Amino acid sequence: MGVIAGTAELSGADDSLKTGRATAEDYLCDVAQMALQKIVEGGCGVAEVSCVYKMEGACDDWCTPSTQCGYIQDNPFMKFHDFSCSGRVSSDYVGYTVQCHPEFTVLGVLALVAVAVSALACCGGCFQFCRRRSRRRRGDY
Repeated sequence: MGVIAGTAELSGADDSLKTGRATAEDYLCDVAQMALQKIVEGGCGVAEVSCVYKMEGACDDWCTPSTQCGYIQDNPFMKFHDFSCSGRVSSDYVGYTVQCHPEFTVLGVLALVAVAVSALACCGGCFQFCRRRSRRRRGDY
């Protein structure tokens, strides 16, 4: 779509899971996450953005998710309840990161289990097919 212009000042990291207490940095990170979600929803024309992420360095286009930056829309397989932010400032560089911490939903776990069971069943079927085929070649029925 296009590049979204905007800046956010972020500091600290979300330590509320470790300490059980929310800090000012946690609050700033949550506010920055909400602001980035609204910026992406408006600028990219998408709805229900549950996470906006950015690694250190320049973000060329928020609307095209990449390893550098982007967004993840709400989905039934994973949810994002926790975010962390950090910043680095030097004489010639200001950089920040915003990371999302996913949690699988029950449906997400069931989907992963289904994929694993299907893969095992496929491997077992291939094994049986190859075993029967080799018996036929040898004449062992």
